[in-house]
Amino acid sequence: MGRTKALTDGRLPCLRVLCKAQNLRYVEHPLMVGHYEQDPIAGPEAVIDRWLLKGELTTRHRLGIYAGKANTATVVLIKDSETGLHQGKGRGAVVIGLGVYGDLNMEALTEAVRIGTLRYLLQLVDRHDADLDVGIIDTTLSSLLMGYSSTTIDIEDCISALLRGVLAANEQFAAAMPNGVVRVTTLEIIEMYLDTAITVARALPRVADLINRSSSPTRLRIKAETELRRGKGFRHRLDASPTLSRWNRLIITDAEIDAQEGAGAAPDPGLPPSAPGRIANRLRYLYLGQRARAENLLQQAQPGLVESLVRQSIGDPRANSNFCRTLFQLLLPTEFKDLARHLDNLVLVVDGTTANMPWELLQADEQPLALQMGMVRQLQSPRFRPHLRQSLGPQAYVLGNPSTEGFYDVFSGGDDGRPNRLAPLLGAQKEAMAVAALLEQHQYKCTVLIGEDIPALEVLNQLYLHPYRLLHIAAHGCFEAQTSDGGQRTGVVLSNGLLITAAEINAMESVPEVVFLNCCHLGLSDDPTMAEHKLAYNKLAYSVARELIEMGVRAVVACGWAVDDRAAEVFAESFYKSLLDNVPFGEAIRNARTQTYSAHADTNTWGAYQAYGDPSFVLNPTPSEGDPSHRAGLGIDAVTPEELIAALQDLLEDTRREQDGAPLTAERIHLQAVKATQLLQSVPPRWLQDPGVTVAAGDLYREFGADYYDEARHFYREAIGRDGKADDGDEGGVGGQVPMHCLLQLATLEARQAEITANERLIQVAIDRLEALLRLQNPGGEQDANPATINRQSVAALARAHKRMALIQARRLLRSDPFSPGRAPLQQALDQALIQSIRRYRQSGTGPLPQRSLLRALALKAVDGAVRAPEDQTLEQIREVRRTLQPTMGDSPNFQARWLLLQAQLIEYLLDQSLGKRNDTADQLWQNLGQRISLLLSKDRVTPRQQEGVVNQLQELATLLAAQAQIAKPPCLETSSRPPSSPPSRVHRMASRLQALVDALRSHPPAIGI
Repeated sequence: MGRTKALTDGRLPCLRVLCKAQNLRYVEHPLMVGHYEQDPIAGPEAVIDRWLLKGELTTRHRLGIYAGKANTATVVLIKDSETGLHQGKGRGAVVIGLGVYGDLNMEALTEAVRIGTLRYLLQLVDRHDADLDVGIIDTTLSSLLMGYSSTTIDIEDCISALLRGVLAANEQFAAAMPNGVVRVTTLEIIEMYLDTAITVARALPRVADLINRSSSPTRLRIKAETELRRGKGFRHRLDASPTLSRWNRLIITDAEIDAQEGAGAAPDPGLPPSAPGRIANRLRYLYLGQRARAENLLQQAQPGLVESLVRQSIGDPRANSNFCRTLFQLLLPTEFKDLARHLDNLVLVVDGTTANMPWELLQADEQPLALQMGMVRQLQSPRFRPHLRQSLGPQAYVLGNPSTEGFYDVFSGGDDGRPNRLAPLLGAQKEAMAVAALLEQHQYKCTVLIGEDIPALEVLNQLYLHPYRLLHIAAHGCFEAQTSDGGQRTGVVLSNGLLITAAEINAMESVPEVVFLNCCHLGLSDDPTMAEHKLAYNKLAYSVARELIEMGVRAVVACGWAVDDRAAEVFAESFYKSLLDNVPFGEAIRNARTQTYSAHADTNTWGAYQAYGDPSFVLNPTPSEGDPSHRAGLGIDAVTPEELIAALQDLLEDTRREQDGAPLTAERIHLQAVKATQLLQSVPPRWLQDPGVTVAAGDLYREFGADYYDEARHFYREAIGRDGKADDGDEGGVGGQVPMHCLLQLATLEARQAEITANERLIQVAIDRLEALLRLQNPGGEQDANPATINRQSVAALARAHKRMALIQARRLLRSDPFSPGRAPLQQALDQALIQSIRRYRQSGTGPLPQRSLLRALALKAVDGAVRAPEDQTLEQIREVRRTLQPTMGDSPNFQARWLLLQAQLIEYLLDQSLGKRNDTADQLWQNLGQRISLLLSKDRVTPRQQEGVVNQLQELATLLAAQAQIAKPPCLETSSRPPSSPPSRVHRMASRLQALVDALRSHPPAIGI
């Protein structure tokens, strides 16, 4: 990839297409993903957002500038380095709008891919800092197999849509930019599950050949790779059944209005979609689930029957299972009833008439559906505020039982002589107080307006005073209440006959994210004026919810039926506790309903709350370590050890990616370890005898660091000691096989732990294991081994083990008495360890990057020969390495490449001992090198783990050089008469300078650009 010279014949190169089985966490190029209108960020998008883009997709989604509608696209590119992004390298996402869920077809998908690819290419041009006339920029684009899992489009058609869309974008872009070309020359289809990836890889040549044969000879050709590539973290599918755990949609609309609109007729004035004044008699159902199982179903009800039942029941807060079962039978089509019993989550998409029905009360069997599944609502095709401003600060507005003094001066229906106000809502007041206390416990700054003495002017003044994130209103409400002048008004009742209406809400400049509206407390039940309108509170809930959603509120909870005051308080507290603990909105609603039902099963308050919004919405999309959502328990409902292995591997990948983003604190590592323990405790004990399980557990605990090395070694030894069969004779999860890397990792862990604890015996055990492993891999002996086939990992691990032995001896020397007779064996052991490590590093340097192993060998050679004159042969080797690296890696954006080049320069200075001289030239050399290392560690995409690795390498060299300086000239023998350029002085000076750089990097680490 990258810039190439323009082609002289004017022909575009082939579009190379391949399939890679890989976990999305490890995608190396911008990834194209589809997003349906009104969908939350979930599934693959959520993985990309969390692990690759650090919440950038969520930010755009929350701001309302996210793709979803057809012919829209959102491109987010994170710069890999100063030069990397326009070469098609680095993290990124190209989100293409797929329109309304269920409407996608092959033609629409092709067009969506074309638009998304064009947006991506334009973004590359915008970020390009050079003249495009100089040539062509080739780039790689990764993509998911969009459409296959959520439509009836088959795999080959999905692949065809991807290829045709990219081809069309390339050709259109080339035509628009005749002086230079930015183009996608490689399309990489990413699939995590191996079975689907294999199917895609087999289909690619057929689809490519079909497109090539049907295209003009002058058009760009497609070259499909015939072999599936395997990346990190791919999975074998363990369950063939379709999942019902996603938020499937059931669209329920007024069939009479749909029929008018379908015929092209003007809507009946009596049946406007936005008017919440009626309940539909004929309903149109469209169920959109996995693989787009969409059914258009009509339910004919007796005119007025459902509305009559609703009117009779919504004013009564008592539980009535018979009524709920009747609603289930009347409102749901027969074809959907059985499926409804087995869903995990459901989004009800409603319009202005179907929103008035009590869907949350439906009960099929012993328990209502809203308690068996997550259930939230969305409005069909709502309008949106074009320019959205939302506050993310911890500000909340809590209104409870405000004054209604003067109500009857404006609204008709009162009798002379009675108080000119509505009855107080003590339940609403108590609820508001509990909510305010809970919010303040979570460090929210609350504007609290609670009590009968709060006038309307104060309520409104405070409503506009701050940019609120949360609004909680518990008060009187009215729907189309008659005024003294003959008008009708709807809203939250305040003093002097004033209301909080849709107009006041829409006037808020800063839109809250969450609004909780409860105007159905039983305190109003004895008021004769309000009783007339109490039965329309379901319509009040929809009316206000619609205005809130259309102005941009992300989550709305509106109470549509009469509620019991005590149960309402339980619901509100449970909902806020979950939401403030960063539980997704849909799950928070389900928790609140469940807890309210458990505490007050004699009421139907659990079903009175209508929840509108994105079920995946959370208050904090990028939670910190201390966030309770990070502390959630982890267990699996598994039926086979393979599922446990997959869960352990997922946790391992999570830990690795978090380490790449920021150093894991001890608390965070502990939380990960707790999750691992919960996983292992949630399965039958005999599964822990499966080698596949114990290897996966060993890999995971190894990643947790030194404090968990004992656990990791335990699991590795368990794997090695088992034959792969369980006690009952069944084969284990990996068929009785123990992977070779288990032996390698066990020895590596032992060497690491031995260095940390200065345990010479343990490190010798590790060395012996690795030597035995090499003998297994080369039965004829090393002298007969082919250098091209020798296991480089094993040899490199052995080289590192000998280096760790050298470090143990070096630290003992530095702590020992200079005149102790025990120093000679330590010195001998140090020399022997260095020699063995150098030999093994040289032996392992036969791979694609031989310079890496050679540099490590030469660095130790510099230590071993520090007190002697530099060898011409060794100096020529390091200079040759520098000459080899400079052309290819000098301008590379890759961290490892740049670090290799800096290492080569440092090692040359150590070998020729120029850094050990006491003069201005040496000082300048060292200062320049230190600045370049510090600058490298502050570059984009340098992770804390990479930073730590560099510092540790420098520390090792400083320690080994310091030990060599003491061997040559103990500190107690220092004299001022010794020449400043003598070998011991030079070695000591090199060690001191290295140590000073290490100390500086640790005390003031460079800021990392992520």
